[in-house]
Amino acid sequence: MKKKLFVVVILLISIFAVSCDSEIESLYKNIINQQNSSITNTSSNTNKSSLKDKSSYKVENIEDFQNLIIETRDYVRNGNILIEVEYFRRIGPFIENKGSSTGSGVIYKGDGNNYYALSNYHVFSNSSIYQFKITILTMDGNTSTGTLLSYDKDKDLAVVSFSLTSSFDVTIVDIDERLDNPLAKDEFLMAIGNPSGVEGNVTFGQFKGMARIANVDYKVIKHSALIYSGNSGGALVDIYGNLVGINTWGSEDSPDESFAIPLDVINEFLDESGLK
Repeated sequence: MKKKLFVVVILLISIFAVSCDSEIESLYKNIINQQNSSITNTSSNTNKSSLKDKSSYKVENIEDFQNLIIETRDYVRNGNILIEVEYFRRIGPFIENKGSSTGSGVIYKGDGNNYYALSNYHVFSNSSIYQFKITILTMDGNTSTGTLLSYDKDKDLAVVSFSLTSSFDVTIVDIDERLDNPLAKDEFLMAIGNPSGVEGNVTFGQFKGMARIANVDYKVIKHSALIYSGNSGGALVDIYGNLVGINTWGSEDSPDESFAIPLDVINEFLDESGLK
């Protein structure tokens, strides 16, 4: 598996790419089939979500379905961050530039003006070699200096913290709601990230199962939402905006095959780091 590198023009595919009526109708039918499942009956959390009350909201027609997609898209975008990492080395009075990397992150915790976001370790992979500076860009256009708090190379996960002084309505994406509620076959999913710096790009697809991939010790989520270089560390969420995984890998052979770190691995990492 290698991270996919595609041209920026393709990256402009967004949640509004709902031009294929047959695909939307298929996804809609799956939602209707799951209407009475526990997925649509999860209780709302007013401390974390401004989305509609999940316990009472029902998808009754395609217009409802499209409205819910748009509402969830806007909701999760405010929990997305763009991460820029600049590497350098000091040689006496001089600073030698050693390159940079970019990726995505999802805000999962807040404490006053301080926020914590999940991402992939490989977004910061050169941090063990060089000095570095992390810049966080939020969806309102504000920037902040980030701090790498913890990481796990084997799990390819990291937590970065940052502060905001603006009145931006940050979304704290729920990381607990789906922990004990497994994904259903063909369940509707959204991928949020910043491919090639295109901030807040949202694509959609379906859950295709759990899979084994090379050089990873645990099963990962296989889904069909398109992801690209720069999506690394971004959120994979259900139709209500609950986190189900962290997008990490793509497939060079099949553009519609993407892979994400599942919630149980994410929570294990957070518990071990003391950052839950």
